[in-house]
Amino acid sequence: MTGSSRQFSRSGIIIALVLVCCMWAACKNSNSTSKPDVQLAMEQVVSQYMMKNNIPGAIVGVWVPGEKTWTHTQGTADLTTGRKIKPEDKIRIASITKTFTATVILQLVDEGALNLEDTLDKWVPEIPRGSEISYSEKITIRHLCNHTAGIYSFTENKEVHDILITDPLKKWTLEEVMKYTLELDIKGNKVPCYFEPGDTYENGNPKIHYSDTAYELLGMIIEQVTGNKIGDEIQNRILDKLELKNTSFPYGPEMTGNYSRGYVQKQEGGALEDFTETDPSAPWAGGAMISNLYDLKVWAKALAEGSLLSEATQQQRLTWVDWPQLPLEGMNGAYGLGITCMGRLVGHSGTILGYNSAMFHLPSRNATIVVLLNKGNPGAGDACAVNICYLLAKILFNWFPEHC
Repeated sequence: MTGSSRQFSRSGIIIALVLVCCMWAACKNSNSTSKPDVQLAMEQVVSQYMMKNNIPGAIVGVWVPGEKTWTHTQGTADLTTGRKIKPEDKIRIASITKTFTATVILQLVDEGALNLEDTLDKWVPEIPRGSEISYSEKITIRHLCNHTAGIYSFTENKEVHDILITDPLKKWTLEEVMKYTLELDIKGNKVPCYFEPGDTYENGNPKIHYSDTAYELLGMIIEQVTGNKIGDEIQNRILDKLELKNTSFPYGPEMTGNYSRGYVQKQEGGALEDFTETDPSAPWAGGAMISNLYDLKVWAKALAEGSLLSEATQQQRLTWVDWPQLPLEGMNGAYGLGITCMGRLVGHSGTILGYNSAMFHLPSRNATIVVLLNKGNPGAGDACAVNICYLLAKILFNWFPEHC
């Protein structure tokens, strides 16, 4: 959910890459790697990350048309009952929600109801609580979608973090979210914006600061334009059209049907605590949704191909801004309009208390990788799912992805 949740662990990546490269060298013949050896290498990556990060359960899917379909589950869905995790189990998908929110925004652009260059003050003239975000007359919908608005994220506020941990069932209002955006950061400084919208670095690249608040504002814009709840718009425009029957935008803390419980380890060496029931009102348009492996497989492909958008608008979505906060050797990251580029892989990842997820599609091979984990910790060390995706792509295609 937070910007830090997209940070990669260098030590974890290096350890895993050594393992992968050793196995690759051992398995490789003159032309290719046999399917059993590829599967073993992928299982080893998942096991290594689970063991290193004390993750109870993992659900992984790999689909390479004409070559491989691999669904792998490992570990436990419920530490109390001991129930094993299943491929169909649902989890909270956190910031993957942003891909749905941005898609609705872009559909409204296609319909002429919005323009990517519309400014925030046009659609949200009165920010909740009567305050104004700095540069609201300059922040555009495009800036909000690709995190170039410079807006401080409410999830960076220490008080918010503490409340989410101690009172996960708290029902948040948008007024409260904006309060923590407009008032103080964790150091007590008043920082409503980090930089002017669209500002650039010395090399000319746009500045980027990942902000959950930006997507709260996009949710408000959707509701202002349509007159409907954002969850209803996502349901009607995306979930129903793609028949994503195991995906939902909840308004309460309950999970229904087949789902894995979610766990948090508050301190290193500490016990895992159950955080399955958390209220979605804080993450909301930037992180509230629930889904499962099979629905995300469908969605990752539709997102990458733009099947619900016009060709021109999809091209806008895939206009990348360099994301230097992804410190992974041999690869650069980038962000589009509600979509991440990790080399040639496009998709998104997400972390929320209790869960960690990633889904990526490789258009050149029509391949999809989805990783779901039932442990999500705030702060560093919570990007295991996206790391696993990267390493599985390395095994499958024997490349380190270049720039988007």
